[in-house]
Formats: sequence, C-alpha cells, structure tokens
Amino acid sequence: NSPTASGAKRFLAGVPRRADAGASIPPNWQYHALDAGTDDGSWWSGDDGKGLEKSVASVERALVEQAAVGIVGHEQGATLAAIVAALSALGE
Repeated sequence: NSPTASGAKRFLAGVPRRADAGASIPPNWQYHALDAGTDDGSWWSGDDGKGLEKSVASVERALVEQAAVGIVGHEQGATLAAIVAALSALGE
C-alpha cells in the first residue's frame, strides 16, 4: 500500500465506534481505503494537477461500487475528497 492508503487506515482506525454495536452488529464506521496507485501515494502531481481527472474518476467509481454515503480524505486525499464532494454538490 502507498503511504496515503496506510495513513488513511491509521486515521480511520482512531475514529470512535458505537459502544452498543456488540459482536453481531458491525460498527457504524465501515470504510474502504483507496490506494492512489502511485509509488509515492500521490493522487496527482505538480502544480498543474496532472492526473487529477483520473483520480476523481477513480474515487467516483469506488463510491458507486461501494455504495458509499460519504467520503473522508487524509493528506492529499482530503483535497481530492473535497473536490469530489464539490463536484457531486454541483451535480457533475
């Protein structure tokens, strides 16, 4: 895994879970950490945003496939999450 994906997993592991969930009910925080698929874990490179459109499409595809209702990003992924959320709010 890239540094970004492992960083996201560590970040999300610290999010409190429901104390009343018990062993038979999954916690209310279920997540899937996406990997940027690059050697350094970056979702895009340079100031020109090279690779940003591909990354946005990758995250949008994962949201649909996972039937996700939200998105959380860590480090550079936080900016990507905000972009994806803004595009969704604009209906794009």
